[in-house]
Amino acid sequence: RQPFFIDTAARFDIIYIVVFSLYSRFLTPDCGHPLRGLHREYHKKEVRFMLENNPVLDAIRSRRSIRKYPGEPIAEPVRRAILEAGFYAPSAMNRRPFHFVSITDRELMQKLSDLHPYAKMLPQADWAIIVCGDESVSGPFYMDDCAAATQNILLAAHSLGVGAVWCGVDHTERQQSFGELLGLPEHIKAYSLIVLGMPAEEKETLDRVEPDKIHENRW
Repeated sequence: RQPFFIDTAARFDIIYIVVFSLYSRFLTPDCGHPLRGLHREYHKKEVRFMLENNPVLDAIRSRRSIRKYPGEPIAEPVRRAILEAGFYAPSAMNRRPFHFVSITDRELMQKLSDLHPYAKMLPQADWAIIVCGDESVSGPFYMDDCAAATQNILLAAHSLGVGAVWCGVDHTERQQSFGELLGLPEHIKAYSLIVLGMPAEEKETLDRVEPDKIHENRW
């Protein structure tokens, strides 16, 4: 990764935002103060800066499913950060039913690949995470909570330069097979298999916004 530098234009934007943020404590856009126009301009610049320099939005837009890996190992601190991201996912009533099975055993990775028709890339990857949910804690809502945790892990991996792909497990027969192989208790359900590795492919960012699927107030 290249070191992070702020160019001159960005520095001026930051200074502009900081200076005029002092006025925002005392002025509203509709007040009669002579600085009202500057206050409005400050808000425009602030919004533009946040949209153009937003690593979260950049990660969401540029994340792609990566299925090719060179076999290069993922550093342990990076693994830890990716796993921890899963715990910060929202959950129904904050019950946090998710559990994570970290897979590095090559033989086990091959067996998981044999069980999942869409995980044939797993033996070439460096790592896998099985996101599981405790059905006794959240009932059927564990699936929603595990989906959120899965997305957190995918975004964390992408932000750290690690390729990943989400392979669904919440299929009755597949879920049962995974449970038996991993020795999961009856109330713990495998939800997703995340395959991870240093990427051996690059994919361009796509414009996936479909305006006709945005509905205001009603369908």
